[in-house]
Amino acid sequence: MSDDPKTRAVTWTFDIDSYRFLDASDATVELFGYGREELLKLDIYDIVAPEEHERLRQHLPERGETGTAGEWICARKDGSRFTMNVRFKNVEINGNIVSFVYADRVRDVERSS
Repeated sequence: MSDDPKTRAVTWTFDIDSYRFLDASDATVELFGYGREELLKLDIYDIVAPEEHERLRQHLPERGETGTAGEWICARKDGSRFTMNVRFKNVEINGNIVSFVYADRVRDVERSS
């Protein structure tokens, strides 16, 4: 597997009620271009492209405990975009249900002029 954060798989966890990040791998931090503390103040809507927000709003309550969420357009802090193939598993940690996400970067998305 490559050491380039733009090509390797990334992982993060988020709270399933607030959608806020709880933790993220170093590769996730690098890929999205935020500092760790900065990323941990965000929620998952902050890394998904705005045109995907409605789809995400519909997807989150309907998904099961584990599965494939499919391909999503994501956005870095600098505004550049790429697609990711996302898989997840909900787990209980300290009495709270969190979602563990494993995602592979698929390709860059060209900016429209």
